[in-house]
Amino acid sequence: MGREEGMEGSSSGITSKDQMRIIRIIEEQNADPRVVAEIFDVHHDLVRQWLAEHRAGRLEALRTEGKLGRPAAMSKQQVRELYLLLRDREPAEFGLGAPLWTRELVGLLIQWEFELQLSQPTITKILAGLGLHSPRNSSRALGGVTADVLMRAKAAEVGAKLLFGRVVKLDHGARFGGSEQDRMISAIDGRGRALFSVSSAEPDVERLVEFGNGLLFDSAKPIFLAMRCRSDHKLARLREFVEETRGRLGLFLHHVRDDGTTFIEFVFHKS
Repeated sequence: MGREEGMEGSSSGITSKDQMRIIRIIEEQNADPRVVAEIFDVHHDLVRQWLAEHRAGRLEALRTEGKLGRPAAMSKQQVRELYLLLRDREPAEFGLGAPLWTRELVGLLIQWEFELQLSQPTITKILAGLGLHSPRNSSRALGGVTADVLMRAKAAEVGAKLLFGRVVKLDHGARFGGSEQDRMISAIDGRGRALFSVSSAEPDVERLVEFGNGLLFDSAKPIFLAMRCRSDHKLARLREFVEETRGRLGLFLHHVRDDGTTFIEFVFHKS
């Protein structure tokens, strides 16, 4: 397509796949069409035209998407490609506007990149096969029931959302085109909803700070994150970061001493 006469913003280089991406961002995230049009450098009247055309044929589209049949499956090659996309790219790079991956965003990525519409349970199985799945009982590994109750009570005092984080070595990363050094940082809530980021190396403190900022993205509530760490880790930067958030982030650092004993350090600064 060339530039539309009398319209600011270009549609040059916009493919039909891009058009569907724009439509899905607007409809599935309730995004402002003008904002999305500006991001993609397309005139908002053109975007509204695409929306109208899409909605006019929406019922027929739903009938032909095969929703009532067996869910489509990803090939082994597509799974490898998905793994590398999740490791090397962020959701924001696909116009999703979020810094961390979730199961729902992975579903959108699969739709756009592979033109497959999979159920959430199917996506969960794919992520589990890639090693990118956090178990719901993550809290049990951080001090047991007593510590869990105390952390939840602390979070309730300020109306914070409690998440349980971990850093995992992805031993099978090389099988999917990655490396044996790949790591996942994840945080999971009490309902089993996980946010995660994948990197090609052991995350340093600045990477953890970046992950913390991702957790705070668009969160109306303070976030309390519980994570295991070694007592010899350089944690001054993390404590400094918590202070910089002015009451938006708190940390429960579950220290493991060299002799195997543990203790929990609570880091939080009220605004």
